[in-house]
Amino acid sequence: MTVSKALLSAGSKPRPVSDPGKGRAPEREEMKESPLVSVIVRTRDRPELLAETLKSVAAQSHAPLEVVLVNDGGRDVRALAEEVCSGLPLTLVTHEARRGRSAAANSGLRASRGRYLNFCDDDDVLYPDHIETLVSALESTGEKVAYAGVRNVYFSGPSADPSMKLRDEVVFNKPFDPDLLLFENYIPFMSVMFSREVLEEVEGFDEALDLFEDWDFWVRVSRRHRFLHVDKITAEYRFYGNLEMEQAHRGKYAYDRARAAMFEKVRPYLTGESWLRFLDHGMPGRLREHYRLAQVELRRLQDAHDRCAAWGHDLQAELESLREAHKRSAAWWESLQAELARVQEAHDRCAAWGHDLQAELESLREAHKRSAAWGESLQAELARLQEAHDRCAAWAQGLQAELDAMRRSTSWRITAPLRSIKRRASGVARDAKAAAFRGLRKAYWALPVPGSVRFRLKSLVFERLDAVFRGFNPEAASPVSARPEEPVWREDFAFDAREAPEGGVLDFPDVEDPEVSVVVSLAGASGPLFAFLHSIRKACGDRGYEVVGVVAESRQGEATLRELENVVRGWRIVRAKGDLSETECWNLGAEAAGGRYLAFVHGPSRLGPGWLEELLRVFRECPEAGLVSSRLIDSRGRIHEAGGTVTPAGDLVRIGAGSDRRHPAYGYLREVDFCSALSCIIPSELFRGIGGFAPQDPESPMLTGLEFSRRVRSAGREIFLAPHSLVVLDPMAIKESPSARVDAGRPGTRGPEPRGRILVLNAWTPTPDQDSGSQDMAAYFRIFRSLGYRVTFVPAADLRYVEKYTAELQRMGVECLYTPFVTGVGEVLEARGREYDLVLLYQVHCAEAYLDLVRRYCPKARIVFDTVDLHHVREAREARLKGSERLVKEAEKTRERELSVIRRADRTIVLSTEEREILRREPGVDGGKIAVIPLIRDIPGSGNAFEARRDILFVGGFKHEPNVDAVLAFVADVWPLIEEELPEAVFHVLGSHPPAAVQDLAGDRVVVTGYVPDLSPYFNRCRLSVAPLRYGAGLKGKVATSLGYGVPCVASSIAVEGTGLTDGEDVLVADDPRAFAAAVVRLYRDEALWNRLSANGLDFMERRFSFAAGRRELSRLLQSVGLPTE
Repeated sequence: MTVSKALLSAGSKPRPVSDPGKGRAPEREEMKESPLVSVIVRTRDRPELLAETLKSVAAQSHAPLEVVLVNDGGRDVRALAEEVCSGLPLTLVTHEARRGRSAAANSGLRASRGRYLNFCDDDDVLYPDHIETLVSALESTGEKVAYAGVRNVYFSGPSADPSMKLRDEVVFNKPFDPDLLLFENYIPFMSVMFSREVLEEVEGFDEALDLFEDWDFWVRVSRRHRFLHVDKITAEYRFYGNLEMEQAHRGKYAYDRARAAMFEKVRPYLTGESWLRFLDHGMPGRLREHYRLAQVELRRLQDAHDRCAAWGHDLQAELESLREAHKRSAAWWESLQAELARVQEAHDRCAAWGHDLQAELESLREAHKRSAAWGESLQAELARLQEAHDRCAAWAQGLQAELDAMRRSTSWRITAPLRSIKRRASGVARDAKAAAFRGLRKAYWALPVPGSVRFRLKSLVFERLDAVFRGFNPEAASPVSARPEEPVWREDFAFDAREAPEGGVLDFPDVEDPEVSVVVSLAGASGPLFAFLHSIRKACGDRGYEVVGVVAESRQGEATLRELENVVRGWRIVRAKGDLSETECWNLGAEAAGGRYLAFVHGPSRLGPGWLEELLRVFRECPEAGLVSSRLIDSRGRIHEAGGTVTPAGDLVRIGAGSDRRHPAYGYLREVDFCSALSCIIPSELFRGIGGFAPQDPESPMLTGLEFSRRVRSAGREIFLAPHSLVVLDPMAIKESPSARVDAGRPGTRGPEPRGRILVLNAWTPTPDQDSGSQDMAAYFRIFRSLGYRVTFVPAADLRYVEKYTAELQRMGVECLYTPFVTGVGEVLEARGREYDLVLLYQVHCAEAYLDLVRRYCPKARIVFDTVDLHHVREAREARLKGSERLVKEAEKTRERELSVIRRADRTIVLSTEEREILRREPGVDGGKIAVIPLIRDIPGSGNAFEARRDILFVGGFKHEPNVDAVLAFVADVWPLIEEELPEAVFHVLGSHPPAAVQDLAGDRVVVTGYVPDLSPYFNRCRLSVAPLRYGAGLKGKVATSLGYGVPCVASSIAVEGTGLTDGEDVLVADDPRAFAAAVVRLYRDEALWNRLSANGLDFMERRFSFAAGRRELSRLLQSVGLPTE
């Protein structure tokens, strides 16, 4: 059956949604002989416009009439249509998805029943006599097709509001010319009515066309039938919004393509005569019409211009008036502001005075309570001691009586010679041991090696000869007082005469604009002061700093200066008049200092390596920092202070006092309630803004530090401990602070509490400069801290302190637990499990080992499992690539292990949506608990331009087997093809732990560098990177890192899986060796392509893989398990 016959036969089986006779107006029932007209309306998601169209159909004067409404994949319009067309038969045809304009027209034809057919889209309006006019013309002439005139009406907005009407001068009302119809569609869709008999001769609408489908239909109809032209305007063709925007939305390419297709369809009908008629009559007519419309538009614009000019003149006068009024208002406002500032200042003074009085009153009340309680406790203690004294006196009298009886006994007298011999033998042995150890001590201190080496030698001797030394205290052999630990005063930071500056003169740098001013108070003998100043020189390194020394104008001060003036140069001396405290001296030195930061250090002390850099680093990492303190060590090597805290009861406590300086509890960056001023740094502007140090409390340096810290906090800044900035205090200079108690509730006294606590368990300490997963873990730590959480990390496999990497985590503010202070993960969980709000388990082997223990010992903690990548997916792909049944079985075992952990965890983190979809398909896995958190990377940005670069780069750690496979396959299969095209290019292979097979690839044009601490020099000079992975899972850090440097990447489909990167826009993707080589060569040579991929890659990184994007995703994760982030 042809389309035409299908359309005709469909007309005999109507599917109305309303009764044709129900609700019919009486006058319409009388018109029984009139032919039925079907009005076919196409619509899609424009309900407001559709309502206007249906209202115009319902208002037609002709009857009978039916409405066939075709909804082409849009929202449901049944209720709207039934309401507007309540008096008409209505057939609703619905496409589940959009099928296009032609398909919608054909669907309408199939559903129609009328003798005559008229189309009307949802942006058309029919005048009330439109149908009647065309039916009358067809019935009276016997023609099959008729059309009337149409007026184009333009509106500036989305509705037919009269106030938004722009113009209506354009009219389609040309006489019928079949040849002209071949060149332009001058007959609008809604203007034509045709008999159903036409469909017997002409196929329906061409569904290959989605533009000009009506034009094509009219051309085919015009080849068989003459169109009867009714010279009357009976409809409106409405344009809503900006016509040019509508055309741009459709797209010039689509428009041109459709017009070309239309030309191909009408080509068979074109003759020389039709071309001549068009050029003689059609083209000049069109030009005249365009000229007329341009003239009308010009007049309209001229009128608008004149109105705008007059309006602008009025506005200018109004503006001048408003400016004068504004000047008067501004002057009045300034006077009000000055008065308000005066009143506010007076109010602040009164409030501060009242607050001080209230605080003083509360302090006196507390002191009175403590004194009363102390008196009562003294009375009770006195009574207890008196009772104990009486008991002891009675017991002593009894013992004395027994002793006297024993001495008078016969046995005591008989054994007297034996006791004398034993005393003499014990004395000889003791003297021999003491002499031996005195010799050892002299040899120990005389060894010509650095102190740290001496200490290790001593430890080795005591370890190997433990049985000899057991039970004997070597310090007892020393003529000086015994110390429980080797003094670090002479060890770690000791002044070594062999390291003294050349010529014995200490030169400080001459810096015009110093970053830091180190302020010290000079007191005491010149020898220790020289050692102190020398340690400052070593600890500050090459940074731009100055040293400001404050000395009292006294006989001792002048003598000290005379002794130092010939051996210390380049520092600034400030003389202080009178007997000033150390903090008063620091205030005086700060006035003369020119640095952007002020560092205060108590002397004579010894400063550890990197002392200044560690303090300044905190300001770079923590924008909220206002005051940063060093960790203070006493001469025994024990902690003197790691910041201070105020208990809820108001007691001041030096954190970590007396503890091992290696203890993890005191080795990480943290906020503290206060710090002493013995070694601290503060921005100069902030120091002067809070008025410097308050007068020093001679009885309690801790109170001085607390008051200073409180004023820093009141300025909106926080107090931090920089644990790797170490200062060893002179044992003679340490002044112990008496116990003190303050009002813990006073604003600024205590620092902020952490929002929560997070425990992170991974097998190994992360190494961010060696692998991608470690970079993500380090980013997580930074984000957790920025969200207000305190993080504890445990390297579960070995519990080792890894010198470089553990220290970096501690500098981020992560508490790292390690031996010998903890002996196992179970011990940590049992002792501290109840304090954690969230436990993050990394990778399947670690997660499955500790998940049950976490459940047992961490009752309130949410458990999150970070897969890093889905190991079983990576292993299965490797097995398929290598064709190994053994690897297939191992991958299946890994799958079961991973799924077991995922099903038991509260949330699981994967890197990509692909991995999430893989897990959602697994039975028993709750897809709502799978969080997609992509890679998180710093984005350094692009360095050199295209022409300044050369060579090709691969980056990846070779403990990861897919990287080994990728490099070996690339050099074997792809690189030879690239060498032929790019003989000047060199392939650089970077990454830690390259195996022998990779190292053997090295040659003239393949450079295997291995591990490098900084990738920047390579990414700034290489033109592109490659990621030719043949198997793997998750997101690939090598691709993200490259794009973050603005270096385009050629990658395999595995390498970009799940990233959202677009081939040809963000990266180039290829898998076949020849296609991969061709992509590399193309990108290497095409500067325009390189620039586009570089810019797009950086933009993609900012949107998807930046620190800010990762922070948003981790915040959502915490919120999803009920933890706060704001």
